Amino acid sequence: MATSIQSESLSPFDQFQQLLYSVGSVFNSLCERTDAAFQRVHVMKKDENGSIKLYDVKDKITGETNRTAILTYIEDVKTGELYMDEEAHVVAFKCALVVLGMPFYTLGKMVWHAVKTPLEIGALALNILAEAGSDFAQGKLYEGSTLLRKGLIQSSEKLGNGVYEIIKSPIFGIGAAFGGICGVIKPFRGRTIEARVENAWQNGVSHKNDFRNIPPRAGENCLQAFFKDVLDSRPFYLAHCFQIRGNTHDPSVTVIRRSPV
Repeated sequence: MATSIQSESLSPFDQFQQLLYSVGSVFNSLCERTDAAFQRVHVMKKDENGSIKLYDVKDKITGETNRTAILTYIEDVKTGELYMDEEAHVVAFKCALVVLGMPFYTLGKMVWHAVKTPLEIGALALNILAEAGSDFAQGKLYEGSTLLRKGLIQSSEKLGNGVYEIIKSPIFGIGAAFGGICGVIKPFRGRTIEARVENAWQNGVSHKNDFRNIPPRAGENCLQAFFKDVLDSRPFYLAHCFQIRGNTHDPSVTVIRRSPV
C-alpha cells in the first residue's frame, strides 16, 4: 500500500469533528462581510530547495500562456487558506452544481465502497495465501500460521472500514450539500465549508492524491494499475477545484500584495 496516502488520513473522530466545525461555521458567516473575510492575494511559492517556482499560466482574456512566478488566489483572511482565484458568481454556479450532483455522488460513493471492499479483501487474501502457502511448503508452520492470522485481522479491519465508509457517506453528503447551498448565497464561504467537509469525507487525504492526478506508470497494464490504486485508497473529489491550494502562513509562500475581491 502507499504509505504516504495512508499516513495522512484523519481518524473517524477527527473526520466528524471537522464536519461539525465546518457546518457550524456557517452561522458565524451569516453576518460577515465578504470583503472583510476574503481577499485576493498575489503570492510566490518556493520549492524544497528554496528556489522560486515558475508556472505556465493561461491568460483568461487573451488565451496566451505565460511563464510567471506570481500566482493569484482568494485568501480566507482568518485562516490564511488559499483557494482558486475565481469570481464570486462562478463559485456560486459551481456550488449550485455541487448541490445538484451531491445525491448521485453520494450514492456512487456508497456503491463504490460496497464493490471496493470485497476487492480489497480478495487481493489481500490472495497475497496472504500465496505467502503462507510458500511458508508451509518449506515447513515453516509457525510463520505460515502467523501470516494467516495476520490476514484474518487485516480482512476484518477492511470489512469494518468499508461498512463505516458506506454508513458515513449520507451524513457527509448532506454536510457537503449544505456547504453548496450556503455557497449559492455566500460563494466564498460556502466553498470553504464544502471543501473542508469533502476533505474530511475523503479521510483528510489531499486532493493532490486524487485519481485524476495519478502519473503514468511504466510496466503496469490497466488491470494492475487499477488494483494498485484501489489498494492505495486514493480519493475522488467531486469539487476538486474547491480544495485548499496552500496557506499564507506557510514559510514557503511569500505574499506580494493583497487587494479586495
